[in-house]
Parts: sequence; structure tokens; C-alpha cells
Amino acid sequence: MTEKKIHKVFTISDYEKEEDFLQAQHRNGYELTRYTGMSCYYFKKCEPKDVVYRLDYCGAEVTDKEAYIQMFRDYGWEYLFDRFGWSYFRKEVVEGEDVEIFSDNQSRLALAEKVFKTRMLPILVLFLCIVVPQFSNSVFQFGIGLQIFWLVIFAIYVYIIIHCGLGLLRLKKKYEVGGV
Repeated sequence: MTEKKIHKVFTISDYEKEEDFLQAQHRNGYELTRYTGMSCYYFKKCEPKDVVYRLDYCGAEVTDKEAYIQMFRDYGWEYLFDRFGWSYFRKEVVEGEDVEIFSDNQSRLALAEKVFKTRMLPILVLFLCIVVPQFSNSVFQFGIGLQIFWLVIFAIYVYIIIHCGLGLLRLKKKYEVGGV
């Protein structure tokens, strides 16, 4: 069995890009076997097929995980695993069969809003309550090493907030106008 590992970073607003990446790997003969927290995807060699991957973010909302997974199985989806609140599913593309897990744009919009509320808002709170005050304090009270550290943390948070915020806004607009 040939396994390959790919390091790739996707943010909370990049879940559609992640789905496309996973589908492209499968078309090239590598199916996803696992994903670790360090943005590391593991694939095993397989027959190249057109297999669609879909992610659903449920966070801690699902109280009956077996019923949730069975609902997807009933529609032909293979459940892979959960990672950071996201459930990973895949399904072979069959002519005339639906390859979407959401039946309408309202559901897609609800997903984007749920991701914003449960993942983006905590990032903003951490940024405003911890990073900004520490950055401000380090400018006046600490040595250059700590100042540089907090400057780097500050820059990373600003990038994440802007990237994810704009990405989720783009998805929201896309779903509001009827795009898939």
C-alpha cells in the first residue's frame, strides 16, 4: 500500500477549496485516509475515480452522532472522520445523482453563519482581549525580543481575521445570490 502525505493549510473559510483539493487527489488515484491537526493529509493509492468530498461543520451541536452519520449514509455518503468540528464525507460521482450535502443555499448560508459564530467570533475575542493588550504592553514595557514576538502574533491574527472574514463574507454573498 502506497501512502503519501501532503501538508496543506486551509482556514475556516476555505472549506470549499479543501473539498476541491481532496477531490483532485482522488481523481489522481489517492484517497484520503486521515487528517492530522498539523495540516497534514494522508492518502493511500487507489484507482483514480471522480469522488466528491464534502465537509459539514456541526461543532458540538450533534447530540446523536450515529443518527447524524446514518442520515448521510442513507443518501450514499461515506463518513470518514471528524476534525475540529468538521465532518468529512465522500461519495463517488454517478451521473444524475446529487453530489451536494445541502439541498439549498439557505442551508449553505446557515453553515457559513455557524462557522462565523462558533469559530470566527472566538478568534476575534482572543485577539481583542489578549493579543491587542499584550501587544500594547510589550511596546512600552518589555525588551525587543518580546516586542517582536507579540508583533508576529499580532500580524498572524490580523491576517487570519482578514482572510477568514473576507472568505466567509464572500461565501455569504455567493449563497445569498444563489450560487453553489
